[in-house]
Amino acid sequence: VVLDEAGGIFTGKSVTVDKALGFVPVMAAIRLRSETIASLPFPIYRREGAGKQANRNHRLYSLLHDQANPEMSSFVFRETMQAHLESWGNCYAEIERDTDGFPLWMWPLRPDGMEVYRAPKNLDGFTEGELVFLYTHSDGTQSRMNSRQVFRLPGLGSNGITGYSPIQMARQALALGLGAEEF
Repeated sequence: VVLDEAGGIFTGKSVTVDKALGFVPVMAAIRLRSETIASLPFPIYRREGAGKQANRNHRLYSLLHDQANPEMSSFVFRETMQAHLESWGNCYAEIERDTDGFPLWMWPLRPDGMEVYRAPKNLDGFTEGELVFLYTHSDGTQSRMNSRQVFRLPGLGSNGITGYSPIQMARQALALGLGAEEF
């Protein structure tokens, strides 16, 4: 056993989201929470006087309730987004819009490929201080998007822009579990 500077146990094992998801308790917890959240009803309401009424005729109803994109049901999309939130502390989706600018599809983006920052003074197509989403695709190409192009949900964090990764926050405990499993 090696102790770190604070007197805690230090395993020396690196913990990534992919490694943590290979640890049965982590995978089971994330799967359970993601499936539960995805199974909750997701209605759209319209205001009626002092109350509200479900609005199945709203243009976003099908996108949010039935099918997020041609490859994913709403359930699978919401499950994926929740799993990203539970793993990386953030979830992102690219919003594909129709010719009128209305959301047509939403495509999940892996949070480990996303960098979020405020635009500097002379960044083409952005206003100074506007959020910029720089996404690195699996093939290494990059896309720079603005907040109209990205749906984002940050988890608990310090700045309201990005959340802390629960897996990285618990990395020492996870490393102990992974080490015990390996032993």
